[in-house]
Amino acid sequence: MRRSIVGSIAVLGAVGVGLAGCGSNSGAPVNSNSNDQLDAVNVTQVLSQSYTELTNASFRFRGTISVGVLGGVEAEGIFSAADQVGEMSTNFMGQEVQIRIIGEDFYVNGFLEEDDTWVRLDLSQMAEEETLSRLANPIVSANYLLAVAEAEEVSDGRYEGTIDLVEFVEQYASEEERAYLANVPEEFTAVPFEATVDDEGRLTSLRMTLTLDFEGGTTEVIQEVEFSDFGIPVEVETPPADQVIEAPAGLYGQ
Repeated sequence: MRRSIVGSIAVLGAVGVGLAGCGSNSGAPVNSNSNDQLDAVNVTQVLSQSYTELTNASFRFRGTISVGVLGGVEAEGIFSAADQVGEMSTNFMGQEVQIRIIGEDFYVNGFLEEDDTWVRLDLSQMAEEETLSRLANPIVSANYLLAVAEAEEVSDGRYEGTIDLVEFVEQYASEEERAYLANVPEEFTAVPFEATVDDEGRLTSLRMTLTLDFEGGTTEVIQEVEFSDFGIPVEVETPPADQVIEAPAGLYGQ
């Protein structure tokens, strides 16, 4: 066995956590300022809605997490958020891992010497905020857009701005994300991002740059995700029963 099942899948999940607008000079209102404020509100709404649009969509996705000199993780696959069905292939710092999600069943292949063996976890036995449960949903990383502090449309469908990490932690982050994001120095809680939205209001890409305390200094964690081929059919086969083993109780906190 390459490493313990509990340790290996827990580390994969931990990486998944890292894969979260005045005045007047004449006594009369100045319409341009009011319009600027309205535009800022509209942009924020467009971005938060672009995330919401994904929650009932099916799509192809590709994501990466790069952690300074430590390297990173890549993942790509297909997913139906409405049906909670999908599959993905990940390159976990050089190790290939396959994941299948079928409702509450979460299957992982690639951590054991037996290449055809899948480890099954029951997501219904895990709290929604737990890392592995959130890893089963590739749109989770896009919910940072619910806490946009400021943004502007720099070209048609392309946005740049900052995310208020304090607001995100207080209102949207899971307990594990809060622990992870506690490593962000106070001066870096305005997280820069770039996003694109298609003409139907769906998020098509998001890039965020987090700065974390690391070994007496700081390091950048760059998270990128792309969504495409909306509406594609998503059909995932359950692994053969004789190739499936149940996850140890330790993965459920037991």
